[in-house]
Amino acid sequence: MADERAKRDVNRITSVLGVTDDASQDLTQVRIDPTTKALLTTASSAFMYVWDTATLAWVKMQQPTLEADSVTAVIAQTLTVSVSNTPSIQSIINTVSMSVVNTPSIVVSNTVNINTISNTVNVSVQTSVLPDGAATSANQTTMITALQLIDDIRAALQSVATDEIRTFPSWTSYGERKNIASATAGDNTITFTCPSGKKWEVSLIVFFNAISSISAGTVYTNQTGNPDVFRIGTVVANDGQEVNARFFVEAGSIITIQFSGCTAGDTLYASLFAKEWTL
Repeated sequence: MADERAKRDVNRITSVLGVTDDASQDLTQVRIDPTTKALLTTASSAFMYVWDTATLAWVKMQQPTLEADSVTAVIAQTLTVSVSNTPSIQSIINTVSMSVVNTPSIVVSNTVNINTISNTVNVSVQTSVLPDGAATSANQTTMITALQLIDDIRAALQSVATDEIRTFPSWTSYGERKNIASATAGDNTITFTCPSGKKWEVSLIVFFNAISSISAGTVYTNQTGNPDVFRIGTVVANDGQEVNARFFVEAGSIITIQFSGCTAGDTLYASLFAKEWTL
């Protein structure tokens, strides 16, 4: 290569020349960036020349290299990263510190698989996809419990219709008659017990005495709280007296029919009629 000539400025002073890094050491002009006015160098070059003031000569030196253990990246503008295929991060041995000044936009087309991370990766979320005030499941325990109670009630109902909620299954008619073949003088009682797993809606009770009149009849129930009490007056011999009353009886509850003022040896009858549900 032929030697280049140094250009002169307006004062007729020559500009700086360099020599090529080969055996010929041809003179060549030093290149300057036209925008920044900075000296142009090659980033891939592993060597650089510096002026040694002791020997008054140019000295060839190796450029410094980056350490592999710690990498710090500063991104001053918006960063967009597009990953088209599935990246697999096999091993992260050392800590990577990244400072992002502006918001990066990262588009990942496929799944990112992280197989091994030797050290801890700390993530700080400054902006969440959840709106302000959004609650996680842990902060909704009261509402979740209330909804579960509603669901439990619905499951306990026999059926849900469009016009009403039916809290009992279909009922059947229930009727039973008991008697005392030979009464004692004074008060005599006949009892009815609602069976286990059943529920009654009693609608009618009938008193009947075959031989002698009784002075009064009374119906008692042993429901929780004040018992239901229904009374009738004198019942003549060989006649019946009805008690029309609507009340509910739970499983295990006892209905007591009392005949008052009986004559010894009289035959007494009591009949009960109700709607019965199977629970």
